[in-house]
Amino acid sequence: MNTFFQAVSVALYGSGLVVMILLTFHVRSIEYRVDIIGRYWPPGVIIYFLLLLFSGLFIHVLLLLIFRLKEKTIEVEAYERVRSKKESERLPLIQHPNGVQIRDLNLEVTSHCRRCFISHFRIHNNFVIACLLLVLLIVLISLCYYLPILNPTTTHTPLPYQMLAWNNASASIQIVWRNIKQYDSKLMLFNGSGIPTENDIRNSSLWEERTPLLIADHWVLVLEDLNFSIPLFYYIPSYTGTDIIRRIVLPSPDEDVQLLLAGNFGTSPYINSVLLSRISSFQPIVVLLLGNFTSEAFEPKNWELLMRRDGIFDYLADHPFMVSPGLIESVPRWVSSEAPRTIFNGAFPQPQVLRRMRGGSTEGGARNRTDLSSCFSSSSFSLIPSDLAQYYEEDFPSLSDQRYYYSHTISHVFVTVVDSHDNDKRNIAYDLPRGSLLSLEQLTWLNLTLSSPTAQQARYRVLIMSTPLYSTSNILGNEWAEKLLIPLICRYKIDLVLASVSSVYERFHYDDLCQEHGSSHAFHHLSIGSAGKWPVPMTSLFYRRYRWPDLAYRDALPGCETDSCKAHVYGRVGYHYITLTATTERLIVQTHDIVNDEVVDAFTINSRQ
Repeated sequence: MNTFFQAVSVALYGSGLVVMILLTFHVRSIEYRVDIIGRYWPPGVIIYFLLLLFSGLFIHVLLLLIFRLKEKTIEVEAYERVRSKKESERLPLIQHPNGVQIRDLNLEVTSHCRRCFISHFRIHNNFVIACLLLVLLIVLISLCYYLPILNPTTTHTPLPYQMLAWNNASASIQIVWRNIKQYDSKLMLFNGSGIPTENDIRNSSLWEERTPLLIADHWVLVLEDLNFSIPLFYYIPSYTGTDIIRRIVLPSPDEDVQLLLAGNFGTSPYINSVLLSRISSFQPIVVLLLGNFTSEAFEPKNWELLMRRDGIFDYLADHPFMVSPGLIESVPRWVSSEAPRTIFNGAFPQPQVLRRMRGGSTEGGARNRTDLSSCFSSSSFSLIPSDLAQYYEEDFPSLSDQRYYYSHTISHVFVTVVDSHDNDKRNIAYDLPRGSLLSLEQLTWLNLTLSSPTAQQARYRVLIMSTPLYSTSNILGNEWAEKLLIPLICRYKIDLVLASVSSVYERFHYDDLCQEHGSSHAFHHLSIGSAGKWPVPMTSLFYRRYRWPDLAYRDALPGCETDSCKAHVYGRVGYHYITLTATTERLIVQTHDIVNDEVVDAFTINSRQ
């Protein structure tokens, strides 16, 4: 039985050694300090330490197994060594005070060897048990730390947060908060002069009560006709805590602004808190959240951890943001009939989207496929390339009632958000990757929006989507989405395209791409990388491709010579966020490392005016 357990130990430690070798090979270039232990040592050092530990344990257990199999041989050899000694050396053994006879010497030696081996084996067992208990403890702590459903920590109630409302021309902000016992179902708006203090909360004459609308377990209140650059103050009465005064500030149309973009968040408490400190130091006027918020979009605990008070939503309580759903929010739960974006629609209700649902406007598309004539005309089919027309012969319903494609003008920047997964039912039916084809309604809306005077007069035009058009990392580019959108991007001279699915940061730039569409325009395409989700450098193992010989890499398109090809790729594994600084002369785009707090990539886009 002991031999069996020894063999099992060899197999276990041997498999662990193989895993450690693979991890060492695939993450050898990562120098990031991430979470708990990683705050003080980079993962590479931890991997090397575990590799040495498993190597030592493997060799130790292997030697014990060999000794166990050769136990009888060792006993006989020990006995022969004793018999071969000189008479003077053997005499003390033969003339033992207790009368030990020569014939009993074999049994004594055998018993002695067995006792030594069993003693050593017990020490080994205790050591192995201690190691296993330590590993189990670390695994348990990690599970409780990373998996929200097991996290015993009581999460604070998410704070109210601000979102840019549907019509930027009316200078609107919407306030969203959870429908829970802690908060009242009303909002108090300051109508006095100056900056209110906590003592002013007691003076009811200084506050105007506003009644919100209940949408999917969230209270939503839209404040319209706000004055640009003039702060507005409010608070939501709390039954269980201190009332906190919040402020609203909208950027002036002619003001230089700073925007911040991040996506692929996950629920890592450490990265979330570090990202909050980075955002707070940068002080962007608007934050753009590009989807893939949690690892499981149907678990409320995930969203509570994401929106806790020491995370990024602490900043969004005083600053507006825009949001775009990602792939994770758009995939239905296979074990139930729950529709995609169930929690997402409640947490981020878009008034622009809600207005479409109520039939107040047909500019952005209809609610269902029964009133298509109000959304587009026969000329809309001209937006579809001929080789993709076969996929639009049938009608498919949208992914959900709420469709998250909309636009905003933020000072000099015209931002257009595309819902890449709105038509995923069509993609699934034709066995295409999710995010490949957009609905005809959305294509029509996008064409009208980009051709509008508001978009054409903007100094900079930014397009946000989930599916990357180009990528050489763990998520490949989508050729179907490229065929649909590149003609519009080139025709309306989009300066910057940002995609959120890939958890590896990557910038693509090709000077002559638009020439085949009759335009000399050039644009930058960015996969924004990860802002909390593990950057998956090991993905190359599953894709049978090794794309990260170094932490950062530069490359050209396949089939192009590096010196002559004008298509360039810059990629980097890690945790990133992107900042946009828009002035009247240029748009400065910078990619920041969240943990190391350094700029890892930067470029500028000149104003077209």
